[in-house]
Amino acid sequence: MLSRDSLVAEQSTLNSKKMRVANKKFRIIVPGRVRNRLSKTCFRPNSIHCAGNFSLWESSEDLLKEPSVKAFIIEEAEAILNEGKTGGIYSVTYTHTENVGWSSTNDRMKYSHLDLEDFFPNRKSMAMRINTTRKDILAPLTNDITFVLELSSRNERPFVVIKSIYPGNDIGDLEGNITKREGVVFFDWNHPGEE
Repeated sequence: MLSRDSLVAEQSTLNSKKMRVANKKFRIIVPGRVRNRLSKTCFRPNSIHCAGNFSLWESSEDLLKEPSVKAFIIEEAEAILNEGKTGGIYSVTYTHTENVGWSSTNDRMKYSHLDLEDFFPNRKSMAMRINTTRKDILAPLTNDITFVLELSSRNERPFVVIKSIYPGNDIGDLEGNITKREGVVFFDWNHPGEE
């Protein structure tokens, strides 16, 4: 299901008539720079049981070969376009039938403030994360996959451009105080995960 709360209100100048989906096939694209970035965080070897890593797939290509995942992305893109929206960046979360890996976030209320430390995901955001010395607190397994995607078209053919993929729930934009806004804390990429 499309998470309406995570919709980024960026609109492009694409003409919605060019984005009609009737009898047209979507092409799903993962740009090389995105594949490269994700290979260092979410698509590390599945023998690495750490926060933010997938256990079922070792690349975005492998994940997108999963028929149910591909169908979900296309269904969500069609729903967005059928609502009359064009362009913009959207987050959607797919719930798989089994665990897909380890989330890099969890509910803030599950942890004492003594378990946490300040964390700055980027220059525009701050959050709390599990103290990196607390290896006894494990990153949770998850069956959710969040996709950040952009809709585009060329020669009247619709494209879905994947901007990011990660195991776990949508955490919104990496801006402001994420822990306060979303009620989540982070785990370091090298933090061990549940078995």
